[in-house]
Amino acid sequence: MNIWSTDNFIFRATNSGVDVYNESEALLGVVTYIGVSSVWANDSYLYISTTNSGVIRSLISSISGAVYNDLNIYKSYPDICNNDVNYIHGNGNYLCVATVSGVDIINMITSSGVYTNSSIIADKCYQLSDRTSYYIYDDKLMTVYNDDSTYLYAGGDGIIPTISGINDLYIVDSINNLILLATTNGVVVIEENKGDEANSRFKYYYRET
Repeated sequence: MNIWSTDNFIFRATNSGVDVYNESEALLGVVTYIGVSSVWANDSYLYISTTNSGVIRSLISSISGAVYNDLNIYKSYPDICNNDVNYIHGNGNYLCVATVSGVDIINMITSSGVYTNSSIIADKCYQLSDRTSYYIYDDKLMTVYNDDSTYLYAGGDGIIPTISGINDLYIVDSINNLILLATTNGVVVIEENKGDEANSRFKYYYRET
């Protein structure tokens, strides 16, 4: 479950749907749907990932008009790897969809897929506006650059310590993207050096036990 905010709304994913709040954090209504796993929105649409129907969406204009049942399927199998979606995140023209059978990057302007890896269980993802995407699977972090080159970070590789779980990620978009990973052992911060990732600068913040 997660929370996403726009200029006018705050969306909170729950087990029974999506709670919609205004900027003052007053509850406006509920988008009712059983099987919600995460939520993301841009100026045009509210996107909802589900555990049974892929990715559904609603026009923001419907939300603005207090219509909370205007839902349509946006992407489902076979246009994405699986209808059981763990997480979505978008930026600019692109939406990353992490499913139990792989990950997809969708161009939201053309509604076409631009990248698919169907061989993993993707837990979470993070999308940049230049199409670069990051996703977590099997305690590893994969970077998919906008030229389709990739790099895999894994525990014990000299950058990420030996860990028992990567739980979340956040990317600071810059010349050298800054990767923040929440792990069971603490936080890992990586200043990504594209083309020479193995020599990227990094720092650990260990959790005291």
